Formats: sequence, structure tokens, C-alpha cells
Amino acid sequence: MLLPPLNDDCARVVLSMLGKPELAALSRVSRPVASYIRPWLVRNVNVAKTTPSRSIDLGALRFVLKYDLGSYIQALTVFPPSGFVLDLAALLPVVDEFLRLLADVIESAVNLCSFRMYMYQRGYLEREPRILLTLQQRSLLQKLQFTDIGQADVDALLSTPISNLRCLQITVTDFLDVGIVFEIAGLSAQTLDELSISYTPPVEVYEQEVGSGNPSTVFPHVQRLALLNITMAASDIARAFPHLQHLKLVVWGQSALPAPFFFPSGLPNNVSFPELRSIAGHSGLMALPIHANLQRLRIDQTIISKDMFDEALQTMAASPLTSVSLIVRTRSAGEKRPRARAAQTREAWPYFSPTVISKVASCIPRVQFFELGFNWGRFRAYGLSPETCVKSALCLESACAPLAELKDLRYASFTVPGARDGAEDIRPNMQSIFDHLFNTLPNVKHLSARSKGMYQHRFHYRRRAETTSHAEESTVSSSTEEHPCIETTSKEALAAYERYSWEATGLKGWCVGGHEWQ
Repeated sequence: MLLPPLNDDCARVVLSMLGKPELAALSRVSRPVASYIRPWLVRNVNVAKTTPSRSIDLGALRFVLKYDLGSYIQALTVFPPSGFVLDLAALLPVVDEFLRLLADVIESAVNLCSFRMYMYQRGYLEREPRILLTLQQRSLLQKLQFTDIGQADVDALLSTPISNLRCLQITVTDFLDVGIVFEIAGLSAQTLDELSISYTPPVEVYEQEVGSGNPSTVFPHVQRLALLNITMAASDIARAFPHLQHLKLVVWGQSALPAPFFFPSGLPNNVSFPELRSIAGHSGLMALPIHANLQRLRIDQTIISKDMFDEALQTMAASPLTSVSLIVRTRSAGEKRPRARAAQTREAWPYFSPTVISKVASCIPRVQFFELGFNWGRFRAYGLSPETCVKSALCLESACAPLAELKDLRYASFTVPGARDGAEDIRPNMQSIFDHLFNTLPNVKHLSARSKGMYQHRFHYRRRAETTSHAEESTVSSSTEEHPCIETTSKEALAAYERYSWEATGLKGWCVGGHEWQ
């Protein structure tokens, strides 16, 4: 016997604890084992490949059809990884076969709950109408995402309406008026609780273009709304989404545009967002009248001036925040002060990191999740190691000491610039730095940091459990026992992020297209 006799419930628990690599290895043990495990391999399947020359995994689609596994698929994804560069010439010869096999798999996936598709080329939905026709018939389908679709795809979505969705995410290109996308969303107006609409300017457009939209439909149950590169009147947002809890507004480049740019008709006094508790994206969102209820603040735009910083401090001080994420222009330890301000040491903008941390900490007494990114402007840390960069920003002059006063803080995350000219791929040793930070911050359970160039290195640590069994103590070396923290996985760090950045506020995180955690 390769496996002990288990009933289905026990086997289901065991298999649910295994990742796909382990399941795939186990399926090679024997034919009976393989037949039992195959359904678990396709419950959540992505048929996009990671290499440009093989951007589509036709083998995965054939595998599903060969073994009649379609009924086991709950989530089907055609989405390349971030940073993927498409080799269109390698894809063109197999496009028709890919679309045919994909439609066949969707037809067999009678229990499909989630479908996400990146359009390698626009017009796929018109080219293979069975994709939408079959999705239309999937009564369990709740999450739908189409990325980089054009006018022909939008027309196909309107002519083959898919309703009763909970989460919808659409990225359009080629046309500026995205109002037609709200018509597609309106087909599920009574069931949607999450909506994300993005506008991508055509490649040949060099100027920054921003789409616009004005929904005529009311979405009574939408709690999470994301508008990327789209402007809309604040009054229209309040009218169309009366029970909105989370609003994300992003303009690519995050240029320092004033609030009226995002809300063309201004902010009339009668605009009200009674349930809005979370904002993310551009600093212009801080102009909304929501401070009394705001629990979650994430500003992805770099705060580059003292006025912007003061506005952020004012917003934070007036809000009962439990989750805060900021990127602030700070002065690096090696950056010289302007001569005219040499006498104004710590009060000269941009501030040093201890001043930034101190000022922010004084405004967020209830925070549980705190994320701070440092931007050093034009200063480059040439010749400095990642360890030196992180230590200079977080450890010198007791920079993080003010965070120790935050009794509810459980997760802190920092992004520190680093040298970009290093060619070595050696992972820095950050243990001593994190030991120092955990000793400084007695209430924190999780710490993350990123550094070196384009943030190649990411580190996640958690506090070591206070109690350890006798058996465990005997296996731990004395050199390990002295460390108050241990390195953990990005998966565990993500779970902690979701707990302290979202669940702590009582809000639900994004259900389509990932999350804001990095």
C-alpha cells in the first residue's frame, strides 16, 4: 500500500495542506494515486506560462480535457506573472488552438466560480464567442476579470451579458469614455460588491491620458470600488455607490495633481460618504469629507513636499486609523543639507527618517498595521550595502522608538532605497537589524523590509513565540535562542497583512485581481 486507507474527508484534509508541486510529485507515484490527486491539481489553475516563447500552456488545457477534470475547476486563470514581456510572434501560431481549447475547458467547468483572463491580443472574445456564451451559463460564476480589452471585446460583453457577479474587474484601452463599462457592470448591479475599472492609454499615445465615466446605474451593494486612470465627479461616486466602504483612485505616474483634477465638478458641501472607511491611491482622496470614519489610509503617491506631508498628518490626526501606508520623501543619512538651511537641522524639509516616523506616530495612536516607504529623491546610495541603507533609515538615532508608544501596532513594514549598481545576487543578512527592531518595538509581531535597488530583496520576520516546549528547546542551538525573531515566508507575511490591514478594520480585502500588499 502506497497510502494508508483513508476516507474521503480525511484525504481531503491531507490534500488541502499540500501545494501543487507536492501534489504533482505524489501523482507520479502510481496510477491509482494519480487519479485521486488530479482533481486537486486543477481546482485553481493558471494556464499562462512564465516565458515569452511559451506564453500559453496548451498542455494544461489538454490535460484537463484528457482526464475529464473540468468539473473540478473552481478558478480558471489566463494571467501571466507581473513583469511578463510577451513574444507575440511566438503566440500567433497557436492563438486559434488556444482559444478553442480554452472554450472547451470552460464548457466542461460546470462548477466555475472565478475566471480571469489577460488579453494577449484584443478581440479574443469576438473571435471565440463560446467563451462568453459558456460563462453566461455558469450559475456559480461570481468573480470575473478581463484585462486589456478593446472596443470589440466590450461590444461582445454587451451582446452576451453576464449577470449575478459579485466581483468584476475590467481594464480597457483605445477609448477614453469608460461609461460603457459601467453598462456592463450594471448587468450585475444588484449583486456586485466589488468593482474595478482601469483605463490604459494606447501604446502610441505618449501623453498621459485619463479616462472618464459617469455611471447612470446605482450599485446598492458595492463596497469596494477601484478607478485606475479614470476621473469622476465626487457627487457621482456618492450617488452611484451609496454604501461604498473602500475607494481606490490611482493615476499612473501618481503626479502631484490637485483634488479637482480627480473630481472635476469639485467637492460640494452636500457630498456624503457615510460608510467610506478606507481610501487608497492618490493623495487627492484626502480631500473627501470622510475623516471621522476613516480607518484605513493608503497613499501610493510619494509625498514630496512639506505641504503634502502636513495635509497627511492633519488627515491622520483627525481619523481613527488602524491601518496606514505612506511613501515620504526623506533625507538620507549621506545627503547633504542645503547651505541656506544648515542651521535648521531637523526642521528642514525634507526631514530625516526619525523626524518623519515621530511625526506620523504621534497622529496614529490606534494603528495596527503601519507601512512606510522612504524616497531619497535624486540621492543615490552608491557603494552602500542594503544592510547599511536599512540601518541608517531605521536604527540610527533610535528612529523607530516612537513606534513603541503605539500599543496596538502589530505589523510594521518599511521600504528603504539602496544602491542600484551592485551586480551581485547575494542575499543580505538582516538578522541583527530585525533583532534590534523587535527589541525596540515590544508590541510588534511582524516586520517586513525591502531594499537594494529596485527592491530586489524582501525580508519578512515574526517575533519568536515566548514559550517553547522542552523538546523544541533541546533542538535549538544557543546561537538561535538569542534572536527574538525568525525569518518567515511571504505567504505568512501576506496572511498577517490581511489580518492587520483589512480584518482589523472589519473590511473585506479585494477578491479579484490580487491585493495591495507588496
